Amino acid sequence: MLKQENVPYKEFVGPKTGHRYEPQTLQTLLAELTPPCGVSRRPSDVDFVTYTLRFPECKWVHLTGLEHHWQRAEIHAHRSAPDRIEITTHNVRAFRLTAGRLWARRA
Repeated sequence: MLKQENVPYKEFVGPKTGHRYEPQTLQTLLAELTPPCGVSRRPSDVDFVTYTLRFPECKWVHLTGLEHHWQRAEIHAHRSAPDRIEITTHNVRAFRLTAGRLWARRA
């Protein structure tokens, strides 16, 4: 499905492991998921697509309701000014924002 949505991804395959993690592959995967020091965990843009509330959040946007489950839902949020966020949605009934450091002033 990621290819179909043109989402960049990396595949990690542990040899002969069935549905378990091979120890070396798990270490590589965890290293890839850990952000380097100084990288913002809450960038000012979010482009999020999901089909279910089983996977409801991306960065500082959390979906709490969909119009139609198992159909493509999108939310696009952009901090356009220090006190303004512009949001567009498709198939989203409700959401919440947890801006936290998004609102912090940068020096």
